[in-house]
Amino acid sequence: MDGIGDVLRDAREARGVDLEEVERATKIRGRYLAALEAEEWDVLPGRAYVRGFLRTYAEFLDLDPGPLTEQLRRELEAERPEEAPLEPVVQPGTLPQGRWRGIGLRLAAALVALAAVAAAIAIWIGDGADDPGGATPAAPPAAEEEPAGDDEEPEPEPEPDEPQRVTVAIEATGTVWVCMVSGGGEPLVDGETLAAGDSRGPFEARRVQMTLGNGQAELTANGEAVEVPDAPDPIGLELVGDGVSELDESERPTCA
Repeated sequence: MDGIGDVLRDAREARGVDLEEVERATKIRGRYLAALEAEEWDVLPGRAYVRGFLRTYAEFLDLDPGPLTEQLRRELEAERPEEAPLEPVVQPGTLPQGRWRGIGLRLAAALVALAAVAAAIAIWIGDGADDPGGATPAAPPAAEEEPAGDDEEPEPEPEPDEPQRVTVAIEATGTVWVCMVSGGGEPLVDGETLAAGDSRGPFEARRVQMTLGNGQAELTANGEAVEVPDAPDPIGLELVGDGVSELDESERPTCA
C-alpha cells in the first residue's frame, strides 16, 4: 500500500500544481502541506489538525479522504499512545464553597448549644452530691439558647445565582477547521472543515470552547459580534455569558 504522503504528492503532481497554489486554495500553510507529503506528523500542531488538514488537502485533490484518514489513524496509534487524561482541577479533599459553608456554621452553633447543656447537667450533678440532706435535686432548667452575637455566627452566604448562558454561532469567511464543545465536553461542531459561507449554530450553553484552524471565521455571542484574531495558525477561544477569552494551546479542544 502506498504511503499517505506518496498518494498526496502523486495526485498533486498529476494535476500539475505546486504547494504554493495548494496553499492559496486551501489556506493551509505550505510547511504543513510539505509535512503531510513527507509524513512528518510531529511538524503539525496536533493530531486533530493532522486529520483536518489531510481531509482538506485530499478533497482539494479530488481524493476520497476516508481511506487516507483511516490509514493515518492506524499509523498514529502505532507510533505513540494516546495522551494521558488531564488531572482533575479540584484535588480530592477540597471542600466546596457557597451553601456548604452555611451548613458548617449551623452545625458548629448546634455543637456549642449541646456543650452548654452538658455543662449545666454536670453542675447540677455536682451540687446534688455536696447536699448533706440527700434530698433529690430538682430537674435542671432547660437550656436557653443565647442570641447569637455579632462575633459568633455570621449570616449564611446566599447561594450563587444561576450562571448566565451564552448563545454562539459561527460562519466561515474562508476554509477553516472548527472544533467547538460545550462546557460539559459535548461536541457542537465535531472537527469539521468549513468552506466560505458555511455556518453552524446557534448553540446555547453555559460555556463554549472552540479551536479554529485559522482566523477565517465570524462569531456571534448572544447576538453580538466577537472579534476573531486574523491569524494563519490555530486559535483557541472560550465564550461565557459575560465575555470571551483566548485559550492556551494546552487548553484548546481537539475533538479527537
